Amino acid sequence: MSIVIRTHSLGQVFIHILIALTLLALLIILFFYNVLPIVTRHNESITVPNLVGVNLDGLEEKLRQSGFQLVVQDTVYDKSYKLNTIIEQRPIAGTDVKEGRKIYVIITPKTTPKVKMPDLKGMSYQMAMAKIRTLQLEVGAIRFKPDIAADAVLGQEIEGKPLKPGEYVAVGTRIDLVIGSGVGDEEFDMPELEGLTLEEAKEILEANNLQLGHVTEDPNAEEPAGIVVQQTPPARLEADKVPLYDKDGKPLSKAEREKIRKELEAKNPTNPDEKKKKKYQKGEFDPRPRNKIRAGEIVDLKVSSNKNAKPAPKDE
Repeated sequence: MSIVIRTHSLGQVFIHILIALTLLALLIILFFYNVLPIVTRHNESITVPNLVGVNLDGLEEKLRQSGFQLVVQDTVYDKSYKLNTIIEQRPIAGTDVKEGRKIYVIITPKTTPKVKMPDLKGMSYQMAMAKIRTLQLEVGAIRFKPDIAADAVLGQEIEGKPLKPGEYVAVGTRIDLVIGSGVGDEEFDMPELEGLTLEEAKEILEANNLQLGHVTEDPNAEEPAGIVVQQTPPARLEADKVPLYDKDGKPLSKAEREKIRKELEAKNPTNPDEKKKKKYQKGEFDPRPRNKIRAGEIVDLKVSSNKNAKPAPKDE
């Protein structure tokens, strides 16, 4: 018995390999265009809905039925959104994704968070406002109260009721502040400074808790240099009294007082001779009524700078 071994030429082997590769390529193409889309649901997508501002109650189940998974990443309080709502999402609304895709969201808490109220008393108004806003609270009404501590916080309130330090208040609560007006709550006679030296006037102002304002010089004054020749407000009232405070107890500005003075003069006009002020010597009785002032107010002075003026003779 004889065995016959068939041999193929190199060309036939090449043809067989080419046929095998062609079949393999066809199988791969068939897999990608027919089998793989069925397995991966290629070309099948769903659109991500807009969830910003939507309440979370029952939302997770609705999204699951629509082919999404809801994942809460963080909880942040934001006063511009309602409680227990979505304020940010990823992917964003309108994105086409495959079924089962996770939607990551940031939400607001179910209840308003609370913060511990600090003690603002004694702080400056600006510092107190910064502290309030840092705690995500809001600055409410500002009420001024007579006190020489100008712009200092004297009290903290909620809707007119005192708020104690250490109490817990909801984020976003309006905190009302009581601020010092810079002047005392009691009036007293305005010191008479005219005729004194500038240093003497400064000592009297300091002793009465009054503030020295602008100091101007008058080179044409009759008094010697360094002597106070005019003070504002004056120590004495010339005619109708111009109030220093409005009906609520708030100090009137110089411009407001000047406006009132002009209105009073218009109602009760006087001739030029009556407007001349009589100068009263030191120690002489002055019948004019005393002006009133409060601690913390500002007093402007005009001082003589006339170096040629002769000093008044001393009493023997």
